[in-house]
Amino acid sequence: MTDLAIFARRRRRLFAGHPAETAARHAMLVLACVISVYPLVWMVFQSLKSPTDFYTNIWGPPSHPLWSNFTGAWSSGDLGRYMLNSVIVTGCTVLVVCVFGYLLAYGVVLMQIRGASLIIGVFAVSLFLPVQLLLIPLYVLESHAGLLNNYWSLVLPYAAGGLPFAVIFLVAYLRSVPREIEEAAIVDGCGSLQVLWRVMVPLSRPAFATVVIFQFLSSWNEFLLAMTLVQSDSRRTLPMGILNFFQTYNNTNYAYIFAALTMSAVPIIAVFVVFQRQFIGGLTAGAVKM
Repeated sequence: MTDLAIFARRRRRLFAGHPAETAARHAMLVLACVISVYPLVWMVFQSLKSPTDFYTNIWGPPSHPLWSNFTGAWSSGDLGRYMLNSVIVTGCTVLVVCVFGYLLAYGVVLMQIRGASLIIGVFAVSLFLPVQLLLIPLYVLESHAGLLNNYWSLVLPYAAGGLPFAVIFLVAYLRSVPREIEEAAIVDGCGSLQVLWRVMVPLSRPAFATVVIFQFLSSWNEFLLAMTLVQSDSRRTLPMGILNFFQTYNNTNYAYIFAALTMSAVPIIAVFVVFQRQFIGGLTAGAVKM
């Protein structure tokens, strides 16, 4: 046993169950929770305040919650249309990334297609390409292809940007799955598609949950491409709608603005709550082997 290991062992014995260390850990956890949660709580507080209460009580909870701020922001800002556009674009993007990312990862890991290392290397390099570098070529390409100002003008680049992470993560996850499971299914008479659909897809639910959360968050909050590739107001997503709403109510009613921001955060929180258990399992399993 090395000196470092002996020192670490003695330290664990010395501080195991020590009240000061326990209190310090709890204090750090409480501080981390406050730093993480309070901005969200503060946003909700501001969305429930009157204009007077907003300026006189900037940090505390509302004196008299005004739930009508949400209905007023929803109707005056036409947020329903923008949110529907975001749901369509984000849902299609997540579906495309999950289907094509998983098929490619399955081919790389289990079918051992040729050039697998090259494919992974290309995807890894593409993770480092900033979207600003591709903005002008992408605009010219979609303009010539007639894809501007519709849902596909955002779905395709969002999916292209999300596939590298999805493929790399799913490859790491599938490599952590024992090959004996696939071999047992083949012995039982399953073909390649049956192994994929009946065995591997159910086992990959944690990985799917991780990809869904990351891709949903990325597509739902994306602003630069949405501002550049979609000029039609009927096809704009929620970030652009909130920008227009902020410009409309600038210096007049911040409670409406915070109400719009709160409503835009609800789908993200809902998706994470639904997939959180499998999300954590997917992160730990995907990190086992690459």
